Amino acid sequence: MYLPKMITFYSSIMLLVVLLGCAAPNLPVQMAKDAEQQILARTSGARNIIGVLQTTEGFYGIATTLPLAVEEQMLRKQSWHQGCPVELSDLSYLALTHWGFDGQIKIGELVVHRKLAVSLLNVFAELYAVHYPIEKMELIENYNANDDLSMQANNSSAFNCRDITGKLGVFSKHSYGGAIDINPLQNPYIVPKSSALQALGWDASTGKGDFLRRHGYDRTAPVLSFCRAQPEDCLVLPTAAREYIARNREVTGCLQAGSAAVNAFIDQGFDWGGNWLNLLDYQHFEYANAQLLSE
Repeated sequence: MYLPKMITFYSSIMLLVVLLGCAAPNLPVQMAKDAEQQILARTSGARNIIGVLQTTEGFYGIATTLPLAVEEQMLRKQSWHQGCPVELSDLSYLALTHWGFDGQIKIGELVVHRKLAVSLLNVFAELYAVHYPIEKMELIENYNANDDLSMQANNSSAFNCRDITGKLGVFSKHSYGGAIDINPLQNPYIVPKSSALQALGWDASTGKGDFLRRHGYDRTAPVLSFCRAQPEDCLVLPTAAREYIARNREVTGCLQAGSAAVNAFIDQGFDWGGNWLNLLDYQHFEYANAQLLSE
């Protein structure tokens, strides 16, 4: 597994502490201390600490095994249930600081695969350093483990044992703790409707992107080109995100190719849905299942 910079693994049951300095001097000292205390309180019920990261820019985050209260909530809300492809013991809880849309420091919570916990502390430290804003980062259980409700609230989330959008019975990468959705409203899921492409002659023998290329749509981004021209012929999730299809204007929280925020994930081995050919999932970053499930 890729080992992120600034962090070294010792053992999953040992305390890992990486101290790169105190909160940045331009941040209110009390605000930074308050955030640290809130994070320590939220992680106090965990059996083991996997990693701690504090940076000179003021980022602070802790990765732990699942606190009992979080585990109980996951079982109660059914974000994890028997038959899921990973065990609860494979998962990690993250509590960390991030910038909000209001320019203030916020506390975020995520559940991810344990193998990604340290890498993701590093990712979010990078996002914090470049002041990339995230409107909210709450556990999916706050939305009854309903992805649609979470997206509508513009909530950034990770683990949720559920099907792939549009593919019943097939576990999504979120079911493995290997995927994260960031600011879903500003970074929607976009895919041409099959019925619209069938009207143009698509028979599903090729991917939607290749089909659109052959029909004259932009070769580098055929789905984006088609959905810009014919938004009514595309499925957009969340539904309120249609105004963000164009991707051609400055929007708070918008993820763009080549940006520091996108590169922070890619540098840690994540694939970005904004680079896909047959559909676009701008909010979505995912890690290869084979690496998560390997010994």
